Amino acid sequence: MNNNKIKYIFCITTGRSGSNYLNNIFSISKNAESFHEPHPIMCGYVMREYLNERITDEGFNQQLHEKVKKINLITAKDKIYIETNHIFIKSFGWKIMDFLDESNVAVIILRRDKEKVVDSYEKLKCTPLTEYGKEWMFTPADNLIIKKPSKFKYQVNRSKSIMSFFLKKLLKSYQPKDYLGRYLVDWYYDECYRQAELFKNKYKNISYLDININELNDIDFVENKVLKRFGIEYSVEDLKKVVSIKTNVKRPVDSLH
Repeated sequence: MNNNKIKYIFCITTGRSGSNYLNNIFSISKNAESFHEPHPIMCGYVMREYLNERITDEGFNQQLHEKVKKINLITAKDKIYIETNHIFIKSFGWKIMDFLDESNVAVIILRRDKEKVVDSYEKLKCTPLTEYGKEWMFTPADNLIIKKPSKFKYQVNRSKSIMSFFLKKLLKSYQPKDYLGRYLVDWYYDECYRQAELFKNKYKNISYLDININELNDIDFVENKVLKRFGIEYSVEDLKKVVSIKTNVKRPVDSLH
């Protein structure tokens, strides 16, 4: 019997920050069911519908109701529903609260060093301007972003990227740099956590836990600050199998076929 008041746990993060690893930790639970990016993920065109205030019944709302139905199936079994999907803050998180009691919800704000996140997205060739990036990330054109990128820095980094491209044409050994892409991922990172603060101010009765991914490599921290805090039942033997194990190591987008 789940006597813990927390029935739902979600995650606010940027992506490339350990959300899959966090899911693996929760997956050992005996009284919860944990998912990383369960269908419907609510990225892509439905995310763009939400961010540009063009929600449709056939798109965003249909997938939202499908997600709520699946969540209810889990909680009906007296299980805690956990989803570490980083799309939460960019899409369904704001609307799903219409169906949930705030006092039963926990949100983990998961952070990773900004430079490491930017490097990781660069390796994937994923930025807010690429087609792949637009499936998963805020873009400067979205209506619901809090702070747009600096026009001056945008133009400076765009010029540097163009110069880098032409240097590659002249010097075969030169490795071009996407200065604009890195600047925009840096902006995207900050925007995710600006949105997190806005979410916290709107939903004050949610239980929040703000952590760095490195803290999840400490088994004592995971036990005492995460699992016990949210009433997650587990065995230490199972926990030792997942803590500090690397997950979701991806290749560049052009090789993901």
